[in-house]
Amino acid sequence: MRLIDATFFDQKEVKRAMTEVPHPFIEETISLFKNESLATKNKVIFIHFNHTNRTLQKEKKNEKKLKN
Repeated sequence: MRLIDATFFDQKEVKRAMTEVPHPFIEETISLFKNESLATKNKVIFIHFNHTNRTLQKEKKNEKKLKN
């Protein structure tokens, strides 16, 4: 199991330099694991979501990306 920070989905949520907010983006993590097996991907658990993270929004448009 890998617990991975999911504070922000992408740069659009952050209105300042990422050097001030050193959290990886969910989309970066998805990209890192895109060629891994489903068994490996299923070991990834995102934690520490910021309230602005679009993954948590009512419409959950990005939820699909997390499940693939």
